[in-house]
Amino acid sequence: MKSFIGALAVLVLLLVGACIYADCLNDTVDALNESINELEASIRNEDWNRCAGLTQSLIADWKKAEKWMKMFIDHRQMDVINQTVYEMEGYISCKNHDDSAAKVVMLQNLLEHIPASEAILFENIF
Repeated sequence: MKSFIGALAVLVLLLVGACIYADCLNDTVDALNESINELEASIRNEDWNRCAGLTQSLIADWKKAEKWMKMFIDHRQMDVINQTVYEMEGYISCKNHDDSAAKVVMLQNLLEHIPASEAILFENIF
């Protein structure tokens, strides 16, 4: 009976930890998406000075998030996000409207995919 209670306690701790992790992940992705939405609006308006500042802010926020996310997220997915961020930065610095807008949308899509792929679902477990 003691081992059952111990196993149950471990299971509850795992589920609580997973819920906390999922909540932190959602909050981080939502904050990054807000920055991306601002950046997208600035690209649409071709306000390149504001775009440069927002890009630097987004990169700083991403580096903070990346430190703890890389412990849990697939490294290939993180590499693709990093590559997209820096390609986007290059397109913005060259004031390339079409490519920078495309990279912003791609980055948004990549980030939105993270919580869905990390959610506790039977299809993600088996």
